[in-house]
Amino acid sequence: MRRLSVISVLLVTLVVVFQSPGVHSLTSYVPTSSTGLSGNRNVPMNIRVIFIGLTQSDINSSYLTNNIISPSEKPQSILAGSQGTGVQFKFNYQVQFANSSVAGALSTFLNGIGKRVDTPVGAPTQYVENPYFDNVTSNISTVTNWFYNATEVGHWDGWSKYFGGNPVPGYTLLVADLHNDLPSFTYSQYKDYTIKCTPLTSGGQCVSSNRGTAVAHYYNQTVVEPDLHYRERRHFMTGWGVDERSYFIDLSAGPSYWTGNLPIQVAEGLRTVTQGSWYGRYWVTKFVADYLAGVIYNLFSPDQLYPVNYSAKYVFHLFFLDARNASEILAGPPLQNSVNLTVVKSQLAQLVPYANVTVIPTFRMLSSDPGLAAVVNNATTKTYDKLSDSFVVDERLVYNWLSTYSEGHISRFVNVTRTISQIDIPAFVFAFEWKNDFGVSFKGDVFERGAGSIFGEALGDIVLIGHSQQDLTYGNYTDRTGLIQRGTGVGYTRTIIHELGHMLGLNHPFLYDLDEDFVESVMGYYANSLVFSQFDKDLILRGVNDELLIFAQVTLANTTSSFLNAGAISSARRSMAIADRKYSSMDYAGAVVDSLAAAESAFQAHQVGIGFLSPELVFGIIGVVVGIAIGLLAGFLAFRKRPPTGIQYYRCPTCGQTLRWDPAIMRWYCNYCQKPV
Repeated sequence: MRRLSVISVLLVTLVVVFQSPGVHSLTSYVPTSSTGLSGNRNVPMNIRVIFIGLTQSDINSSYLTNNIISPSEKPQSILAGSQGTGVQFKFNYQVQFANSSVAGALSTFLNGIGKRVDTPVGAPTQYVENPYFDNVTSNISTVTNWFYNATEVGHWDGWSKYFGGNPVPGYTLLVADLHNDLPSFTYSQYKDYTIKCTPLTSGGQCVSSNRGTAVAHYYNQTVVEPDLHYRERRHFMTGWGVDERSYFIDLSAGPSYWTGNLPIQVAEGLRTVTQGSWYGRYWVTKFVADYLAGVIYNLFSPDQLYPVNYSAKYVFHLFFLDARNASEILAGPPLQNSVNLTVVKSQLAQLVPYANVTVIPTFRMLSSDPGLAAVVNNATTKTYDKLSDSFVVDERLVYNWLSTYSEGHISRFVNVTRTISQIDIPAFVFAFEWKNDFGVSFKGDVFERGAGSIFGEALGDIVLIGHSQQDLTYGNYTDRTGLIQRGTGVGYTRTIIHELGHMLGLNHPFLYDLDEDFVESVMGYYANSLVFSQFDKDLILRGVNDELLIFAQVTLANTTSSFLNAGAISSARRSMAIADRKYSSMDYAGAVVDSLAAAESAFQAHQVGIGFLSPELVFGIIGVVVGIAIGLLAGFLAFRKRPPTGIQYYRCPTCGQTLRWDPAIMRWYCNYCQKPV
């Protein structure tokens, strides 16, 4: 009897214990963002500024690194929703001046690869035009452009020979003034360009024979579109991303029609600044500080567009919808030939190397979905965008129909999940007929701003992309230089990668300053690149670690410590320390596994801490004590000698079936009658 009584006690005890709060995996909880949490991270960042062709008599280093003109720290923001990530960057500056031999070596290298192209002012010639010089009434008639291949500049062995690698951790800004060594635009040429020539014809054309020539140098590259092979020439850059974590700016290059910036030697003349004078030294330092702030805000410590979130798997659903007419479809190109899904997946996988990346394409006619087809038809307007030579399909109406935040018809295409196990990102990719492109219109009366067309937009929950038949066959049309590239066009690969990059959290690299658009990044515009830059990869991977580590930090701060969760707390802190070490060495990809382990251990510790001496656990302990007493009583009742007749208290008085003790309600319960006794 004693043995069976003990078994009864144990059974009841186990029932009570298993009814107490359990420990759950982090995968059942989704920290969709670190925003809204009270935690924060101070992130030190080393920034090295190297001057080439400028000396200490030109630059005041102390003034440059003073927080009056250069940021000493920067909070990271999430622009969609005006939130913060909880990250505070703190900058440590290192200033270095290269000796004159380095400037000489760089200038010799550039002069060796330079290509000269002469262009008339205001009249583009085949293959090349300089859009900055478009004033046909000026005293300048010709521009001698010198181009240096940006890719070759990036591979110059002098970068590593003279400057070594980047600081670890950190980034490098290389600032050059080469106007004494390279053919460059001068202040006198600038003044000639701003003066009207005489005489002018009645049509406003200059017929003077005394017009001069301007000289300017730039960095260039030519990009071939990966789908339909249209060649894009990007000739007029004044800087370039030299290697993975460095950026090179040539202050003497330009003038730039893209950024609107004048070369430093022209700006000095325009502002009557004497380089090397007391004031000139401060003026040049401030001039450089503006570029420094640009690379810090755009490249080195950029903000997020949408919150960067960790997930073990990212699934990109691409719905290709052909809205072209029958003759356009027959003329081609086929929609399947207008995108390289292998490149799309490869680039996205490089951005989130810790996760599984799946790309699921679906190709169909838009007419196969009458509801969406009707919305697109109603959204197709007669509003004309002169800049892109296209008519606007009002994006907002299509988004309203699809979005989960409005009519929600996206559920007809895909069930979107957003958890730590899987994030689904849907994109709707349209092929519109003729010259129709997605766009929006504005109140043109106020600022004389017309409609604006776009290739695509990342809208938080979905992506909308649209190319017209004109875009897909763009090479068949004459561009401004008179060049025709028959049989070529602009496909979807770059647009898809760009917009999905936005959805994962990336911004444009020129958000705060246009100079950083001269970088090898698919998120930029001017360079027309197809790849994510190291700056892009750093933002995502750093953001994932920040999200997980802030989650772990906040969770531990709100966890009651006990002997039950001491091991999980210790494990979380150990993983956080390892992740921080890797993070500090800029091994962001390697740190993700440790940051995730820290978040999981912290969550586990918190779940145990919730139960420790909480009301649930107190009542659980009471239940154990009562269960022991009941078990002893049950054992006694079960094995004592009973009379053959009379009331049997361990059976239901209604049906006579055996009762069971329910510790949750602290009463006997009849399963047959389904009621407590």
